[in-house]
Amino acid sequence: MNHKANEHLLAFMNLGNKEDIQFLLVVWLCTIWCIWKERNACKFNQGVWRKEKLVAEIKTRIWGWLEAFKLPCITTNFRRWSLKARYFPRSDILTANQAHNPSFVWRSLLVGRDLLVKGIAWRVGDGKRIRIGKDAWLPDGKGNFKAARVQDPWGDMKINELLFDNAPAWDMQKVETILPRDELWKITENLDVNLGSPDRPLWPHGKGNSYSVKSGYLLVCSLKNREEPSSSSDESSLWNWVWGLAVIPKVKLFLWKCLSGCLPTAKALISRSIMMDPCCRRCDKPTETIEHALRDCPWATFLWESSPIRLQPTNPRAPWSLVEWIGKIREVPEKEVHCLFASVLWTCWYARNLLVFQNKILSHSDCLVIAERATLSNPLSSSMVSSKPTRVDCSRAAQVKINCDAGVGSGAGAGLGIALCDVENNQVGFRMGFLKGVFTVEEGEAHAVLEGLSFSVEKGFTDIIVETDCQRLFWRLHNHEDDLSLLGDILKEIYSIVDSLNQVEFSWCPREDNCVVDSLANYAFVSRSGFISSNVWPLSVNSSLMV
Repeated sequence: MNHKANEHLLAFMNLGNKEDIQFLLVVWLCTIWCIWKERNACKFNQGVWRKEKLVAEIKTRIWGWLEAFKLPCITTNFRRWSLKARYFPRSDILTANQAHNPSFVWRSLLVGRDLLVKGIAWRVGDGKRIRIGKDAWLPDGKGNFKAARVQDPWGDMKINELLFDNAPAWDMQKVETILPRDELWKITENLDVNLGSPDRPLWPHGKGNSYSVKSGYLLVCSLKNREEPSSSSDESSLWNWVWGLAVIPKVKLFLWKCLSGCLPTAKALISRSIMMDPCCRRCDKPTETIEHALRDCPWATFLWESSPIRLQPTNPRAPWSLVEWIGKIREVPEKEVHCLFASVLWTCWYARNLLVFQNKILSHSDCLVIAERATLSNPLSSSMVSSKPTRVDCSRAAQVKINCDAGVGSGAGAGLGIALCDVENNQVGFRMGFLKGVFTVEEGEAHAVLEGLSFSVEKGFTDIIVETDCQRLFWRLHNHEDDLSLLGDILKEIYSIVDSLNQVEFSWCPREDNCVVDSLANYAFVSRSGFISSNVWPLSVNSSLMV
C-alpha cells in the first residue's frame, strides 16, 4: 500500500468515533476496490471509462458490505450522511431548507424538525450558534427557557458577539444596550460562558432533558391550547360526548373517524393520491364527501326522513357541516336522541360499504333495525339487560289474553297479527292486516299491541294480558317508559287505552310460543291486504296450535 493510502487510513483512525471509522473505512475500501476493478477492465478489455457506472457500483457495494458485516452504522451514519450530503451539506438539520424536489421522507423529517425547533432550548457554550432573539437560551429559574426580548436589528445576533474577545466574560456595556433590564439578572446570575465547548441543544420538556414521543405530543397539545384556547376546550367536550355515548364501540370509533376527517370517502382517497372514481355510487354526484355520503345523498336523505331524527339543515343552499350538525344534535337534551343519531349515521356508512365492496343493497327499514340494535341507551339499559323478561301466570282470572306479532320486511310496511284467547286457550278471535309506513321491528310490534288492545276493547274486555315476543318493547311497556321518536306516539296511545281499562298486564313469551300470530303477520305482509277481524281462523294457519 502506498504512502497516500497509509495517510488516509491514519486519518480515519484519528476520527475518534468508532461508528464513523467503520463507515468511512467501508466507503474508502469500496471506492478503492471499484476504481481498481474499473481500471483493470478498461486496460485489459479495451473498455471505456464510465463515471456514472462507477459511482452506481460504488453505492451498491457500500450498501452490500454494510449489510453483510451488520455494522451498526447501517442505520445511523449511512442514512445521516446521505441526507446531509443532499439537503444540508454546509449547515445542520435545525437550519436546513426543503431544497428542490425533496423526497417524502425529507419533508416528513422537516415537519418533525419544526416541532423540535419550537421546543428546543440551548445551553450556552461558546455562543457561536445561538441567536439572541430567536433561540430559547435564557433560563427563568423554573426549568424553562425563552428567547431574549430584543429589537429586530439584534434578533439574529449571536451570543458570542456579547462577549469580550477571547475572554469568557460578558461585555456588560453591549448587554445593557441590547437586552431589557428585567433580563439582565438572568445573564449575570444563571449563565456561565464556556469558550472551550460548543453550544449544546437540550430538550427541557422530557425527563433528563431527553426527547420522547410522549413529551413531543404533550408539547404539541400545549402549543395548540395556547393558540386556540376556546376551540381546544370545545374539542375536548366533543370527544367526551363521543366516547360517552351508549352505543356499541364500533359506532364510537366511526364517529371519531368522521370528526377527524379520516373517513375513506372518494374525495379523501383522491386527496391521498389514490386513483379512483370520485362519484357517489348511489347517485353519481361528481364528488363524494363525508356530508354527501352520510346525509346529502338522496338515499341517505330518505333514510333520515324515515328515522325518528328530524333535525335537518333548514337552508339547502348553506347546509351544515358534519361538526355543525353534530353540534345541533348535542343541543337536544335527551340522550336517547344522541345515541340513535350516532347509530343511524354509522348504519348509513355501513350500507354504503356493502354497496361499494359487496354490491349488496340494504333497505332503509333494515338500516333502521341495525341502527336500533347498535343503540345501547334506554331500552337496553343495564337493569334491563341484567334481568330476564318475565312471563305472566295466565292462571289468574283474566278475561282474555292477547298474542301480538309483526312481520317487517324490506318494504316500508309491516304485517300485523293478533290472536285473542281465554284463560283455557279457547280461541276468541283474530285480526290481521298490513300497515304502511312502518320501518322497524319494534315499531311494528308496538302497532300490533295497539291494534290488539283496540280489538279487545271492541269486544268488551277490560281485564287483559298482553303477550309479545319483542323484549325491547316488553321492557318499555313493563316500565311504562316514554320515547322521543315516532315510537313514543304509539306508546302514548297504548298507555291511554291501558288507563281506561280495569287491569292490563304485559308479558313476554318466547318466539316459538308465538308461532300462530307470527303466521298471521307473515300472511298479512305477503298479501298486503287491509285489516280483517273474525272468529274463524284462515286456512293458512288452521294447522297451527294456539298457545
